[in-house]
Amino acid sequence: MTNKIPQCRIVMIINDLLIGGAERVFVSQANALVSRGHQVSLVVLNKNQVDVDLKNELNDQVRFEQIWLLSVWNFREFRALIALLREVRPTVIYSTLDQANLVSKICKIIFPNCRIVIRESGMADRKSFKVKVFDLVFNFFVNKIIAVSPGVAESLITYQPFHKGKIEVIQNGVFIPQLTAECGNSLVKILHVGSMNNENKNQRFLIDIIALLLERYPAAQVELDLVGTGKLSQELVKYTELRGVSNHVKFLGKCLPRELDRVYRDSNIFVFASYSEGSPNAVLEAMSYGLPVVSTDVLSLRSVIVNEQNGYLTIAGGQDEFLSKLYQLVINERLRHELGHNARQTVIQGHSLGVVITKIENILCS
Repeated sequence: MTNKIPQCRIVMIINDLLIGGAERVFVSQANALVSRGHQVSLVVLNKNQVDVDLKNELNDQVRFEQIWLLSVWNFREFRALIALLREVRPTVIYSTLDQANLVSKICKIIFPNCRIVIRESGMADRKSFKVKVFDLVFNFFVNKIIAVSPGVAESLITYQPFHKGKIEVIQNGVFIPQLTAECGNSLVKILHVGSMNNENKNQRFLIDIIALLLERYPAAQVELDLVGTGKLSQELVKYTELRGVSNHVKFLGKCLPRELDRVYRDSNIFVFASYSEGSPNAVLEAMSYGLPVVSTDVLSLRSVIVNEQNGYLTIAGGQDEFLSKLYQLVINERLRHELGHNARQTVIQGHSLGVVITKIENILCS
């Protein structure tokens, strides 16, 4: 017989609430936790960076607060946070992203009986030297460190080995949709979901792949759909024109979860080419919809994608191998269905939101 998890008062802290992977994960976790009877407050540290549509995805029972705490030395706003915490009297503070994680650690000094759990969503090589020093010192105030993939855990241990015992791997979880029979369509839709704020998602590589595919196989009926926005959006549009593939690449912009549902259902293949990732939620979402994945070999995906069983991992930057695997899926509908079915089973068995939330509950409320 399993022990019943006690209800607890959870304050979740995050840097901002823009449309991004960590933000979407935190919103889904807040909704799941409050649906299980916990008292949940979500605090955003940058009140000027809140996407209204994403905020509206929050369950009405989640208390939402936004302050202006971009630096722990902003004593006025820090006092406002402390006042909020004294009102809520949390049993646990749960945070994600570097600034929010630092704030939650400092709160332990003021609330010594409060449990502190931080979520590390990215590889440690993206952290500055200063942030790593802060981690070394302030992680002594942390009860648990959730790493979103084995790769992230390994990268954290390299510079803070004496905190190894606090690190636990809990990969992201996604909602498992109900699927209907796929309608036949000669056009093969290839999907990518990711921010366009910097070059990390490597959309140019994907545009190059489409250009190369059409150059080698001009009869191929394919379309690359890019979901996401950011300061590089217009540059990427111009790049498709430069490569001569404007008629084969669509920019779908920002999509909310309900809109993404339709996009995933309309797609046939998911592609991914990031340089560095913690645990790409979009890949898990795509797999939950039965999409086979072609990705560059990102360390965090090695525990999710099994080559030639539920997708393909290719050498980073290797256009020929990536193109070869993608083209196999484009021309072979049976193979798409086989790998897509296996991809969905992978997520159902180990990455469903319900399974992941239970693991997080055990850490937050034990």
